Amino acid sequence: MKDKLPERAKIARKDKGLSGVDAARYLGISRTTLWKYEKGVRTPNIDLATVMAAVYEVPTDWLLGTTELREHTYSFLQGAAQPTRKNRGIPLLGTIPAGLDAPLFETIYHYVQVAEDYVSDAEYIYVQAAGDSLSGSRIYDGYLVMVRLQPGVEPGQIALIRTADTAATLKKVRVEEGSYHLYDDDPRSETQIVPVSAAQILGKVVKAEFDPQLQG
Repeated sequence: MKDKLPERAKIARKDKGLSGVDAARYLGISRTTLWKYEKGVRTPNIDLATVMAAVYEVPTDWLLGTTELREHTYSFLQGAAQPTRKNRGIPLLGTIPAGLDAPLFETIYHYVQVAEDYVSDAEYIYVQAAGDSLSGSRIYDGYLVMVRLQPGVEPGQIALIRTADTAATLKKVRVEEGSYHLYDDDPRSETQIVPVSAAQILGKVVKAEFDPQLQG
């Protein structure tokens, strides 16, 4: 049976609008390695294939060739934000439940009005930071953190990520050998290593701010 992954990986990457360099950066591999996967010279392991499917927003089964059904797997916010004439209401989530299959919108605490032009390129949410583990990145306890919903981030960027066992958290992320390495700004803190099959990147942090109206 013909291996469909090389062709489908290339198609999905191009449909996503990613260059080979950008895609390789998201996946935590070299451009040469990505080229070998797309040419069928090498085959990614299942963990890396899962990350690839998430970044390209296609089902893993389709990418691997076990199904012909292709549909986007990330549609977190369709219609959830409530726009005004010139602003869009970006939901502030009170909680994000644990579990990869749990709905993202379990509790919406508030809607933060943001200029439509600023958020017209994608879907966004707000979360509230807890603790000062990212204070070196100027994200402090209680700050509102704007997250651009997307299935991957570049190495060292701050992501909103949840695992199969824990609720979502803000961490810097890099991908190595089929695992997410999660860390913060304190070099004394232990890096958490999670298999990609047991975690889900929800989005990239784009802004953090203090809103006194939502405190207390």
